[in-house]
Amino acid sequence: MGARANRITRDEFVTPSELRGLGAVTDPAGRVGGARIELVRSGNETRLGACYQQVPVRVMPPFAFDSEPGVLLYLINLTAGLMDGDAHLVEIAVRPGAQAVVTGQSATRVHPALEGHATQQWSVRVEEGACLVVLPGPVIPFRGSRY
Repeated sequence: MGARANRITRDEFVTPSELRGLGAVTDPAGRVGGARIELVRSGNETRLGACYQQVPVRVMPPFAFDSEPGVLLYLINLTAGLMDGDAHLVEIAVRPGAQAVVTGQSATRVHPALEGHATQQWSVRVEEGACLVVLPGPVIPFRGSRY
């Protein structure tokens, strides 16, 4: 897995058996997006390598702090949360020597699902000698949501 610049599609998502048959898989109104991120070591720093972003997910440039060995990387959802039919895929590859904390800017709100469901799926690969902490933040499910 690397940061491919291919559009994220519904075909990449795994649907749990209890949600199969619901309208979210084919609902054209649902927004499919996400990010494919590669973190690499360059000298004494961790930097963003290849990176693909697809609305509504955005990746902020990594924040480096003098006293910390790793960087802080924020993922931002540009919408009010996950709506019925939404699907977000986040793929992260951390190369040898890279160190990072990845988090969101706020809680993820999951809005009511009238016909389908919403999903947010992560695929993370940390190579030998790398370190990654993922803190996606809390999830706030509204009544009637499916996630």
